Amino acid sequence: MDFVYGDVTIRDSTFSENSGEGSAILFNNASALVMNTTFASDASTVDLAGAIREFCNATGVYANNLFYANTGVTSQCYLNLLTMVDAGGNLVFPEDDVGRCGFAGPTLDPLLAQLADNGGPTPTHALRAGSPALDAAVDEWCGETDQRGLARPQGRCDIGAFERE
Repeated sequence: MDFVYGDVTIRDSTFSENSGEGSAILFNNASALVMNTTFASDASTVDLAGAIREFCNATGVYANNLFYANTGVTSQCYLNLLTMVDAGGNLVFPEDDVGRCGFAGPTLDPLLAQLADNGGPTPTHALRAGSPALDAAVDEWCGETDQRGLARPQGRCDIGAFERE
């Protein structure tokens, strides 16, 4: 996703193995709500952040997102927002030069499987047994289904775009 000049909502989505200037999300100049999304192995060699580089004159709300092994010049994400709201349930691994993207969540290996057809219309990264993302999301942000259309929660809600059965 390149430059966005209007409010944007991203939910139940996977950004994986993207490369380029901003990798997954380069720039947003309006309010953003990003929830239940997985950012994995996105890479930028010319920019600060591998997953998200966001300069925003509004509010960014982030909940139940999984950031894994994204690489940029200094970080997985660079969030320079007028107001950044960490709504909880965000998992970042590994921690990098800028820490955890400003999120208070854990820095634990999420035990992601390779990007694959796990059912549904698009590929996802399954959560392996023992993943700290299992049953760790903030329930109020879960929504009804994951990226594949599987009902959430299966027990408690999982972090990221994939809900493990």
